[in-house]
Amino acid sequence: MSALLCSMVRASRLLGRVFQHKTGRWLEIRRVRFQAHLLRLVRRMEMEQDEAETYGNVG
Repeated sequence: MSALLCSMVRASRLLGRVFQHKTGRWLEIRRVRFQAHLLRLVRRMEMEQDEAETYGNVG
């Protein structure tokens, strides 16, 4: 789980694939569908990080 979180996977519903920031590669969603709950967790963490950066609460 931590490896997936560390790779900062960002999902794109429109494109049907995900972008993995750590490797800089696009992956097909079907390869990570079984980890959908982890993708939701990563998206939530990214949103919280974006909000923190916007409001200057980077920690």
